[in-house]
Amino acid sequence: MEVVKEYKLDNGLTLKLFDKTYRYFGEYFFIEIEAVCEIPISLIDKKKLPQELVPLIPEKLIYSKTLSKKGVYESKVKEEKDHLIENFERNSLPYLDNESFPFKFYLKELQKIKRKKEIEELRRKLSEGKDTTAF
Repeated sequence: MEVVKEYKLDNGLTLKLFDKTYRYFGEYFFIEIEAVCEIPISLIDKKKLPQELVPLIPEKLIYSKTLSKKGVYESKVKEEKDHLIENFERNSLPYLDNESFPFKFYLKELQKIKRKKEIEELRRKLSEGKDTTAF
């Protein structure tokens, strides 16, 4: 994968855009650009997180978003890539650049992890035939 663009954000993060575009039929391409950003726990004030989420904290989380467009004619690939990147820079980059983004992202992802563990526990109890009315 080729790094198309790299951004050094004001909140200490580095965001990279990877070009994963490929030809899928004749002269038509599937444009796929993946935005990836590693968010280390060192950027987060753990004291602000709800206590029940603290044991779930990984060393880092990865933000990933795919920008894509299907059925792009070969002569329009560069133009469409530029358009996707411009839209991302206009609409998503200000949010990712915000000082509060790393904390908000960790909070949201930790809540997802917690919910997934709760569902796994419920499934385990159901498979064992235990009483699940407490859920």
